[in-house]
Amino acid sequence: MARLRTAETLQEQGTRRKFNSLQMMQTRISETAQNREVRFERQRNVHAVFEWLFGKTKKMLPTSTTQCVMYSWTHVNYLPILQCNEI
Repeated sequence: MARLRTAETLQEQGTRRKFNSLQMMQTRISETAQNREVRFERQRNVHAVFEWLFGKTKKMLPTSTTQCVMYSWTHVNYLPILQCNEI
């Protein structure tokens, strides 16, 4: 009888552990999805600001025969890279 109770207790503990583990995994997945959405929203905001800023001021930037202005939007954070090189 004692063995049966011990076996049931161990089985209950195992079931409880699996359930808790599943809940933790679901929480992590949910938090990861939320963090990803926040990160994408920040990237969209940064991209929009720089597009507005540099789109409007592009004509005023120095462009001469000795300077070259290049814009490169990185795929990671959408920040412009301004390069001026001697020609």
